Amino acid sequence: MAIELEDVSKFYLQKYSALEIFLNALLGVRTCKSDKFYALRNINLTINPGESVGVVGLNGSGKSTLLQIIAGTMKASSGEISVSGKVAAILELGSGFNPNFSGIENVFLNASLHGFSRFETEKILDDIIDFSGIGKHASLPVSTYSSGMIVRLAYAIVSKLDPEILLVDEALAVGDFLFQQKCIQSMRNLQQDGTSILFVSHSLELISEFCTKVLILNKGSQTFFGSTKEGIHKYQELILEQKEIESSSLSFSSKNTFKINSLVSLDECKILYKGAESLILNNSSSEIQIVISLTPKIEFEDLHCGFNIIDEYGRVSFGTTTYALKHSCGNVNKKQNVIFTFELEQKLKAGKYSITVGVANKGYGFPDSFFRNSIAFFENATFFEVFHSNKMGKWSGSSYVATTVNSMK
Repeated sequence: MAIELEDVSKFYLQKYSALEIFLNALLGVRTCKSDKFYALRNINLTINPGESVGVVGLNGSGKSTLLQIIAGTMKASSGEISVSGKVAAILELGSGFNPNFSGIENVFLNASLHGFSRFETEKILDDIIDFSGIGKHASLPVSTYSSGMIVRLAYAIVSKLDPEILLVDEALAVGDFLFQQKCIQSMRNLQQDGTSILFVSHSLELISEFCTKVLILNKGSQTFFGSTKEGIHKYQELILEQKEIESSSLSFSSKNTFKINSLVSLDECKILYKGAESLILNNSSSEIQIVISLTPKIEFEDLHCGFNIIDEYGRVSFGTTTYALKHSCGNVNKKQNVIFTFELEQKLKAGKYSITVGVANKGYGFPDSFFRNSIAFFENATFFEVFHSNKMGKWSGSSYVATTVNSMK
């Protein structure tokens, strides 16, 4: 095995002064009672040579802490750690670099830390500089580099040091698209040569295509370690749970909307995929339903609803309204619950998206879908991610909408 962790935990003592922390480290005894904050709790892992493990979890779940412990840059509070083989890591941006040294000097520094002699480093220096693509900047101090250049150089170094274990902590997200492609292909080659890889990423598409296993961390605890397919499904459930928690505490005030929505409340916006609520769409030609639940606070003469799907660059990828679909639920009384169910075949390219919901009263001027009264816009009503998709861009595909009006008791 390449990596084995048994009941590994990392905690920090709270309510300690700087003097007390120093005395604890020096004397090995506690001078006062203190609370423990667990960054990691009882982690158990066995990773074999050649396995690629995707590490996922919400922010603050302990992903970076885990990689730092495996890399040896952080000491665990308890548990047993066994790492067999040469470890190379890209952790915090710029870690391991001396900002006052040139790129070339940092290559020699990092290579020496991995046991390479100067002669061995000189033989691979040109390959490292060429892979990084930083060109003439290699002779300049790293302090003059952009974040993207630092990542380029960092990955170029570790990929050429023949690591048996590679740890990557979301650093590739800083690089440009073409360099990310180059890095992924490089990691595939390392994987085929038997390198074990731990890869922290928020891209489920990348993890699905690249990793053989998935580790899910939640608030420092290990909630799943197993097959990629099952892991992505369980992580999707975790995201949904978090979304429900956030939604339950969210009040749609003026700061959450494009316009003040004192006349209507958005009770729910969800995506149904294969009959269940989902934030992950893994089939670009699949049918989905967008369900929007509203409760008017006034009487509506002709209530209409619509939505826009916004990509991660703020562009509208698709949008429609009940009026554009020639659908009306007519007069709606105050405090009646209205549920709009839009059915459509989504053909979005891979990426992350949010949904903005709009509410209006009385449409006119078809087919331009103008409205007499725009009531409210709810930005970021929900979000989702599409992967395994080779379809592109906007579409004007068919869609259908149904409305259910429920009287309040």
